[in-house]
This record gives sequence, C-alpha cells and structure tokens, in this order.
Amino acid sequence: MGYHRQVPSSLVITKEGINKSMTDYFHLPIYHESNVAMDLIDRLSEDIQKEYDSRENYLETVGPVKGRYFRKLSCYDQDGVHCGVSGKDSMVNIRDNQALQDVCREHACNYLNHLCHYPHMDNLKKYWQTFTWWSCFNSKDSYAWHNHSQFIFSATYYVDIGEEHTPIAFRNPMGSILQGWLPGKMNPGLQEEIVIKPKPGDLLIWPGWLEHYVYNKSIWDVENYMPESDYKLNYQKEGAGEPADYELPDEGEYEVMRKSITINYFKPAEVFGAMVKNFGILNEQK
Repeated sequence: MGYHRQVPSSLVITKEGINKSMTDYFHLPIYHESNVAMDLIDRLSEDIQKEYDSRENYLETVGPVKGRYFRKLSCYDQDGVHCGVSGKDSMVNIRDNQALQDVCREHACNYLNHLCHYPHMDNLKKYWQTFTWWSCFNSKDSYAWHNHSQFIFSATYYVDIGEEHTPIAFRNPMGSILQGWLPGKMNPGLQEEIVIKPKPGDLLIWPGWLEHYVYNKSIWDVENYMPESDYKLNYQKEGAGEPADYELPDEGEYEVMRKSITINYFKPAEVFGAMVKNFGILNEQK
C-alpha cells in the first residue's frame, strides 16, 4: 500500500509538531508506490525511445518549436492533433502497455478504496477505462501548471528518471487563499506547492483536479541552488536580470531522456453508465 508515502513527512503537521490542541484537518492523500512493474521497465524504456526516435519528422511537418512539443508527448500526432480527437492509439508499439495497465489499475483501485466505499470495485478492476500516453523529456522540456479535471484520477508511472532529471510539483488547492494570509513564512504543510522526486518504477496517483507541473532543468536548478533572498528579490522580478553572483547552470541534454507514462482514469459513473444500460454487467454483483 502506498499511502504511507502520500506526503513527505516534513510536510505533515501533527499535534505534537506544533501544539497538542491543534489538529491537521483536510488532508489530501497522494498515492506513491515504489518498485511497481519492475519486470516491464526495460522494455517500456526501449519501446518509448524507439517511438520517440521515429517521430523526428515532426520537426519538419509543423516546425521545430511545435514539432519538439508534439514529438515528446505520444498523445499528439505529427499534425498536432490530439489522440482524444483523432482516435489514434497513443500507445502504439508499446508492447507491455496492457500488462502495465493491469498492474496500475490494481493500485488505482487501492487508492479509490482508501478514499471511499465503492460498491462495484470488482467490476472496476476489470473494466476501468483509461486514457494513456508516454512522455519523453529532455533538459529543456517542461510542462506548465495544468490538471486533468475531466478524470477522477491521474497517474504517472516513471520509466527512466534519475538524479539529473527534474521532479514533479503539486500545487496546494488552497494556494490562492493562503497567499498573503499569514505575516510570515508558512510552516510545513501549508506551503503553496510540494515537490516529489520519483525513482524508476515509482507510481504516483492523485485527484485529477490537482494542478501539477514538470520543471525544466534550468528553472529547477535556479529555484533550488540560488540563495532564496537572491531568487526572490532579483530573479522573480519582472524585467530583472540575473543576480551578479549567480551563473545559470549548463542546459545540456540529458544523457538518458526522462521517460514516463501518464494514465488518466475515467470517472466510474462515466465508464459504467453505458455498460449498465446495454449489458447489465453490474447486475452480476447484486
């Protein structure tokens, strides 16, 4: 079970941490499990790399900037059309996709079971539909703040990710409320975002509405290695130059690309609505 790692311990406020009269309510669990489907990871990496390499023509069909973006995400074709629109298979030639889906579905069911009582869990384990794609990032690539609110859960399975690769950040859904609320630096657990640094074989699952972000290497290095006062006062000001005593890190390409697989889980009511009407599969559980 992955819940024990849902939030880094440094971010959790307990009664003992501040005051015995304080209780930390409104806890938001993020599922984090390690060493998932390790027997599949080498072939997944190999297949994703082959597919990425085969998409080099994207740079020519839509230009170098758009082509670079569409190439790194298998949910786009060479014309920049999303697979959700075109109906194309975003996991074509990924031989172990179905095996990975079966493993991750079990974890998603565990997560759902932790959050609520769903009466048709056995059917969900068989029929839960997803929308899945792979991502292949280099050091200059990033993914801006976004969410997948049309899905109940979003998940990322990490295929190739190491010390040189950037992490994933999650934005506190109360962030806009917390800004300017307190007169000093907020204690752990109240900050505007948390950052998780995954390892190969890690699986993260979170609510689809939760905003998340993937840094590129330069931004990550700046935010983590520049003294906070310099970063806040100089680098973040609009139009301000780089601090005189700080040199931006080398933005060379990763030796191994950062590879991951995104799995979005449809809301159970949407998955089973048509099935109940047409096939009555949920009647099996009555």
